[in-house]
Amino acid sequence: MNMIKSIIDFNEKKGFICDMDGVIYHGNQILPGVPEFIQWLHDEKKEYLFLTNNSGYTHEN
Repeated sequence: MNMIKSIIDFNEKKGFICDMDGVIYHGNQILPGVPEFIQWLHDEKKEYLFLTNNSGYTHEN
């Protein structure tokens, strides 16, 4: 079996789609590295979208 390792160069990416629950935050805590990642997105003018399928809270709650 021939396994080819691939390395993703995030600097080459134009944009990102990030899951929120468990990636950006856990419970009510922002995860380590997230503020720096968001700052990097802004600094590098990357497009981004944060999504979640967590239906626990809505803006109406």
